[in-house]
Amino acid sequence: MTFDCPSMNSNGCMPVLDLQLWCEGGQVLFSFFEKSMISQYVLLKDSALSWTVKKMALAGEVARRLLNTSPHLVECGMAEEAIEKFEYRMMISGYNSMERSIILEEGRARYRNLLRKSQCGERPLYRLSSWEKEERALRKKVKMRKWYGDSDAVVFVQSTPGELLKKGVEEIMKENGMNVRVVEQGGRSLKSLLQRSDIQRRMVCEAQDCPVCLTKGNGNCCQEGVGYEVWCEECERLGRRAFMHGETGRTARIRCGEHRDKLEGRKGALWDHCVSFHGGQVVKFGYRVSGIFRDPLLRQLDEAVRIEEESGLLLNSKNEWVRPAGVQHRVERM
Repeated sequence: MTFDCPSMNSNGCMPVLDLQLWCEGGQVLFSFFEKSMISQYVLLKDSALSWTVKKMALAGEVARRLLNTSPHLVECGMAEEAIEKFEYRMMISGYNSMERSIILEEGRARYRNLLRKSQCGERPLYRLSSWEKEERALRKKVKMRKWYGDSDAVVFVQSTPGELLKKGVEEIMKENGMNVRVVEQGGRSLKSLLQRSDIQRRMVCEAQDCPVCLTKGNGNCCQEGVGYEVWCEECERLGRRAFMHGETGRTARIRCGEHRDKLEGRKGALWDHCVSFHGGQVVKFGYRVSGIFRDPLLRQLDEAVRIEEESGLLLNSKNEWVRPAGVQHRVERM
């Protein structure tokens, strides 16, 4: 078990998460604290987010630095050092002086608003989780259902510099008398679309028994969450198409290796194909990655679509894979 106290630290303050505490005049005081190894950058100016989102996020950080300092210390100006460091980090992140001043002023205004409500008795400055718990939960639910205010609908548009697209759509909506709220979506920057973290991608892995690389299959055999295909090379030589479609949350090298091991042990769907079409002779099969997915549901749907659209001989042995469940939508103009 370890313990800490202000006297054990060189500055006489004890760090606790994003606070540093010390005792003075019989009182426990606190101020904002962050570790020295923290990144010197904040939300970058050239990130693919709207100015409104950036301003709200950074202004919240300014208010957090003020809230994490004892109120009378804020009045004495002891929080200004943390604010100045944050302003410097905004500067090196690409924000000009006018943008920084807007963010700082909005953050200070948030803190003053909370301080005013605390002095008027509307809410405590540092509330407990149990304070008006039911009322806050109800307000949260109402806000989630009607977050777009009095508008009849919401239209999402891509984020553009200076909110040009958003303002243009808003003008069109206003000219046509439509009560629609226009919201910018976060996207990807051009830099992230063009850059590659793996500039020298290896075409084959280092494993000596990788079925994907040994059969010259395409795709990243070491990537997790993939769809894969297995085909009979002997049927391909005879002008016949015989495919197995699958998906796995693991790598294609591991999953296709299991298919190969079952074939060598005279088991599984590949061996059944050898028995049915090649007289019990073990033939060669090819393995390749058909796609990489982040969402398991999309990966499973992709497998179902590939199985459904397979025009040749299907090697999948499970009945539920032969005719996968699907949902069809039909849209008709009235």
